[in-house]
Amino acid sequence: MFWQDLSALTSAANRQQRLRDFAQPLEAFPTASPDEDLEVVLSCVGPALARGVLVMDGQALVGILSGVDIARIAALWQTLGSRPGRAA
Repeated sequence: MFWQDLSALTSAANRQQRLRDFAQPLEAFPTASPDEDLEVVLSCVGPALARGVLVMDGQALVGILSGVDIARIAALWQTLGSRPGRAA
């Protein structure tokens, strides 16, 4: 669900809607395992990155990598001049 979807809920009629009316199935989101290389995941996900990446351990959701998380990581890598553990 995106913010613009939530902002449409301003009328009295729309206030009766529930989250389930907007929720997306897990299959609609890119997934990765906790041990996957972040750089590889980012290159594979492409434009869907804006939705975030579900971090799955088998069938269990163990985390969510949001677009904001990814922007922070990218800024850190840029500040450091390279990805930690790699030569600049």
